[in-house]
Amino acid sequence: MSELDSKLAALRDDLHESISPPEMAHVTARARQRTTRRRMQVAAVATVVAVSVAVPVLRALPDDQQPAKPPLPDSMTFQLDFADPDHGYALGSDCVEPDGPCTLALFATADGGRTWERRSLPDGDKRYALGDVSVLDADRVRLDRVSGQKQWARVVSDDGGRTWRAATAGPPAAPAPIPDGAWLQPVCVGEEQDDSGCRLGVGAVSRDPARVAPAPTQPPLIEPVIGRSATEGGRYWAAGVERSSGRWAISVTSDDGRTWSTTQVTLPGEPAMNDAWSVVENDGVMYTTLQGSIAKGPYGLLAVFRSTDGGVTWTNTWRATPKTVLQAMLGAPVATDDGRLLVYSAATGTYESGDGRTFTRSDRRLPGEVLWTRGGYVAKRGPHAYAISTDGLTWRDFDIR
Repeated sequence: MSELDSKLAALRDDLHESISPPEMAHVTARARQRTTRRRMQVAAVATVVAVSVAVPVLRALPDDQQPAKPPLPDSMTFQLDFADPDHGYALGSDCVEPDGPCTLALFATADGGRTWERRSLPDGDKRYALGDVSVLDADRVRLDRVSGQKQWARVVSDDGGRTWRAATAGPPAAPAPIPDGAWLQPVCVGEEQDDSGCRLGVGAVSRDPARVAPAPTQPPLIEPVIGRSATEGGRYWAAGVERSSGRWAISVTSDDGRTWSTTQVTLPGEPAMNDAWSVVENDGVMYTTLQGSIAKGPYGLLAVFRSTDGGVTWTNTWRATPKTVLQAMLGAPVATDDGRLLVYSAATGTYESGDGRTFTRSDRRLPGEVLWTRGGYVAKRGPHAYAISTDGLTWRDFDIR
């Protein structure tokens, strides 16, 4: 984990104690690398050629050159998510120091990242200590910001970030089945108290972006780590410590949260504080990867679990020893259309496995750290450069600019 991520994690933990509603404590933001990406947009002057019997005449049309877009700051980093293969949003943060103050900028795409439009924010260039964007669907986006005085503010947009309105957090909505394409987050359920001030469970953002509807039933986990988007097969998942046994477990639902299949698992080490668990699926085969460390050793891939029955049962196909931790693994794994599992290490590159049991160096390299979204896999190639794939095999590059 980078120094910036460590500082952001510490800030989130601090905010966790002082900000309401409780689910805001699980705000996650990613920003790791910086470099230069500039582009000037230039339109050519068009001419129409008319030919007469004696002398050719050239006639120039009016200059339709558009003002050039100002280049993005080299220091701007992005939090990126797609609601579907076409619609995505990127929240840029340009920070004076890693812990702020930061100038925020929102960008939107409706063509799979090929082009991006900058959206105006309610407070213009006002600076904040932290910003987080939640992509609820193609048109609805939610922005949470924290000022230097730890004052939290939420605004939502129903038209792709063109207009905004303040959102006042209210009580959770009534429990309801998780809708297709939902964006999940923690929500208070029941009256039982824990360290967060309430018992946390799985919730889906309702039609009112300020409210979260608990799933009809909850996985039996303490403060579950929740996959915010469904897998390729439409399954939602959570991981955490099982309440009854005190053991780590993986829970999966394939019926919109009405029932959960929970499997206890044994871990070889300690999970990372952030982004420890990832679940991906392709053609009915599911993989869970766990990142962390053994006896405070190097951070990396600790274990791989595989399921072929929709997450009802899991097999621990690979587990690390203190000497075999795959160091510096970043992001989610990739389950490809040709049946392979790919994982990315910032230190040594891409590794592949045919069954999750043995890994070898791969000739088919991932473009960078990978995020699973409702629009497919998105990999970070550089500070403003990304790639997207729906099959894990072919990647299309794009830049945010």
